[in-house]
Amino acid sequence: MRTGQPDRLLRFALHTTKEVDEKELLACIELALGAIALEYMPELLRVDKSFWDYHAKNGRRPDPFNFRKKTVTRHRAPYFVDDATLKKRHELVKNGKPPGLPLRLAPFMPDRKTRSSKMAPGLSRHQFFILTVPYYEGTFRREQCKPQGTLFDIGYQLQKKCGLASVVPDLQYPHYQAYSTLLGNFRDCPDGTGSRWHLDNIGYDAVPADVDGSGIRIGHPDTGWTPHDQLNFAPDGTSPNYDLDADVSIFDPNSASAEEAVPSAALNAHHGTATGGLLISSADNQVNGLAPGAAVVSIRTINSVVLIGDINVAQAIVAAVNAGAHVISMSLGGYPAPILEWAVAWAVANNVIVIAAAGNQWPFVVYPAAYPSCIAVGGSTIEDTVWEGSARDHFREGLIDISAPSECVHRPGWQGTDPTSGPSRGTSFGTAIVAGAAALWLQRFNRNTLINALAGRSTLQELFRTHMRQTARRPAGWNTSLDGPGILNLRGLMDRRTLPDPRRFPFPPIIDDIGNLLGVDITGNAGNRFTPPRWVETVFGDNAESVVDQVGEELVTMMMTDPVLASLVLAIGNAAETVEQAAEDAANAIGDARDAAEEFVDDTVEEAEELVEEFIDEATDTASDVVNEVTGWFGL
Repeated sequence: MRTGQPDRLLRFALHTTKEVDEKELLACIELALGAIALEYMPELLRVDKSFWDYHAKNGRRPDPFNFRKKTVTRHRAPYFVDDATLKKRHELVKNGKPPGLPLRLAPFMPDRKTRSSKMAPGLSRHQFFILTVPYYEGTFRREQCKPQGTLFDIGYQLQKKCGLASVVPDLQYPHYQAYSTLLGNFRDCPDGTGSRWHLDNIGYDAVPADVDGSGIRIGHPDTGWTPHDQLNFAPDGTSPNYDLDADVSIFDPNSASAEEAVPSAALNAHHGTATGGLLISSADNQVNGLAPGAAVVSIRTINSVVLIGDINVAQAIVAAVNAGAHVISMSLGGYPAPILEWAVAWAVANNVIVIAAAGNQWPFVVYPAAYPSCIAVGGSTIEDTVWEGSARDHFREGLIDISAPSECVHRPGWQGTDPTSGPSRGTSFGTAIVAGAAALWLQRFNRNTLINALAGRSTLQELFRTHMRQTARRPAGWNTSLDGPGILNLRGLMDRRTLPDPRRFPFPPIIDDIGNLLGVDITGNAGNRFTPPRWVETVFGDNAESVVDQVGEELVTMMMTDPVLASLVLAIGNAAETVEQAAEDAANAIGDARDAAEEFVDDTVEEAEELVEEFIDEATDTASDVVNEVTGWFGL
């Protein structure tokens, strides 16, 4: 499968709510992994510390190696121990002793306590580590018939043996069949979708002439920047909008720049260029951005916008805040992970507005947009309808905060080495549009003035979210339960009369009930590892909390990588909604009508129960052993 990125080493995000010593934790992990390796990664015991020595010496990642050979094909580096050492390692593992594996454990944001926000002091209780194992994903996938589930199995064992709150694998490669196969092809661009339709649609003419985003910095985790003229780059390779001294490459730490090659081999080539144009492209360009006066901090985070590695995105969020970003625009989405939820919450607590795409060609809102602390953006069209490829809130969780133009929006791109521009589709573009609007809003009402007026009672994120939702334009027939309050409306958002009084703005949930973040109560005991979507409760009923405790992220990941499971979950949700409506109708009915309604409810309940059973069967067919075990506890 084409991934647009090189093979990489296995990584896990470790989460604890208790202060742990890094050396002691590493020793525990090494002991646990030694035993785990015998079952899942036997060749791991052969890897020598020279694997990392070579990395350090050459200042780059080691090339992929072949376990069937004792040297690397290209560089002939001695990555493996000799037979005597291998035998000794096997004996140590069998005797329950650490075998001396060359693991790497790095704290995620080690200065989190000194940088703890007064807005959310409880965040500092959460400690994360990134474990890197010298074993390539490609090799692991070839050796395991269920690689994704097996990685979760390894995580569960490490979690249990080392007393951690969670251990979640960093799933970079897309183990999925595109849901688009169930949707069909998109329509052609409707009449009237010129290069400025998105500005006209959201009321851009109401933006004051002196408001262009000046003084606001936008963090932009994506595929990176390119010297495109629609990003206001001059022939000398500079742009007034891009801070090239602050840009960062998370995807390739050996690079000193977030610049993406032209041409690019990325799966979503030049996606960062496309979304960047909607942020800052000037009015005299072919592409019209919303905030041409804003500064962009580009963070090369991904090569694919779907099912991204959560560790990279969490690191990108922290990097954006470190670079002084006031807004973070994330036109990407994928799996849930506690480290990602924490990073979003930490940025929000530091008065950064964090915005993410609800998702494309998938029936549910993806992460990080699905996290309560994040602003989720759905897609709309020139006819003020929901874009056909936009994720929707089928379980009525209130996840979508706003919709914005996402069909046939003009953006910059490249054809080979030639710069181009033209229409494209995706909530990625709606997200960039909302992020640009956030920059205008911060300048319009003065970011520092707003923060001072809030006086620590709330965050800029919640004030902006509330103002945007209250002023959203709601077309006739708009389904607020499925698609949020409406379409972005700058006429209302720029109006001082509609701004909620920041001096009286109430506490948002993230501050008022910080103990619920990541399911950790005020005593610091680990409970639910992440904020579960409502379908888990619908499917598992009274057992939902226990299921989430044990295998929450894995179940959601499975649903997001299997269109059959996704369709079943969607059907279960629709059946549940039908039952609710039918029950209400039955309660209001009389005589034969009541009997008929009750019979319909019974039939629908039976159908829903069959769908739940089918979901469990389908899920456990591809699940890890732990998912099978947990669902078995409940007789499912």
